[in-house]
Amino acid sequence: MPNGFNPEGFSNGVFYANATDEAENANPLAGIQNMNSGNWNSTSNSDAVWAKYYNAIYKVNLFLEKTKETTYETFEPGARAIQLETLEYYKSEARFFRTLYYYELIKHYGGVVLVGDAAVHNIADLQNAEYKVDRSSFEECAQYIIDECNYLIDNEMLPLIDEGADQGRPNGTATKAIKCKTLLLLTSP
Repeated sequence: MPNGFNPEGFSNGVFYANATDEAENANPLAGIQNMNSGNWNSTSNSDAVWAKYYNAIYKVNLFLEKTKETTYETFEPGARAIQLETLEYYKSEARFFRTLYYYELIKHYGGVVLVGDAAVHNIADLQNAEYKVDRSSFEECAQYIIDECNYLIDNEMLPLIDEGADQGRPNGTATKAIKCKTLLLLTSP
């Protein structure tokens, strides 16, 4: 999950404010000093989330692909309905997380590569045409996130709020928040 209060690559106790003129970090070895000294580039990016979020998107897509093959023939008919309902809920949560990961990517990098539901089963799959695509525009990426959020919201795939043991899980309110944040990014110059 994204955590903007303590960025991973910047060392413990380092905030984004340390990269601005609002604060100064006393540790000269902290990764944030690359920003302050002008040494932050594509190879020394302390806040590099590209691989982290694409790895997460890969896992979501693999989960969604594998659940297509799931059958519940071994369960009694009464238990089968409960299992299928639970599986659909997990698939909705996975789609929520994928929108969150794409949001974080476009927030950092602008337009990114949209892989959709494509899942890699082995290294040879990377030769398929669906993986040989250019970066999508920022607008296309934002629209993809908005469409995914609309699908989850319109079909009420996730509860509006979470209660009891489900607190902290993805819900309809969080989905609406990602949609709103994406729309806000889209309208920013």
